[in-house]
Amino acid sequence: MFIDVNDLKLVNDNFGHQEGDELLQKISNILQHSLRRDDKVIRLGGDEFLLVLPQSNKKSAEKIWLRIKEKFKQATAANKKDYKILASHGAAEYSPDYQKSLDQLINQADHAMYEEKKKIKSASDIR
Repeated sequence: MFIDVNDLKLVNDNFGHQEGDELLQKISNILQHSLRRDDKVIRLGGDEFLLVLPQSNKKSAEKIWLRIKEKFKQATAANKKDYKILASHGAAEYSPDYQKSLDQLINQADHAMYEEKKKIKSASDIR
């Protein structure tokens, strides 16, 4: 699962880079505490994370994502600053007959994440 934090630049611009760093730490903690014992969180850089969810299919990955989103809502409610803690995600599923490289699998999840991000942006532009 590929995850990209939404609006980190706005947090940095409006509240300072220290607040942006604290947001990334909050998100990292939420991700780590939302996963199962064998799952892994990898920070790819900037505001991007990769979740490796062994023994998962897309359906179970989406359940994990819903748990993460709920924790983001709780963190937003507890946040004293005026911004929401949000991220976009995309998932790709590996199977033994999968003929692509690990990079291609990650790119597939990244592409799905950008599709979600575009949908979120277009929905906010309509409002």
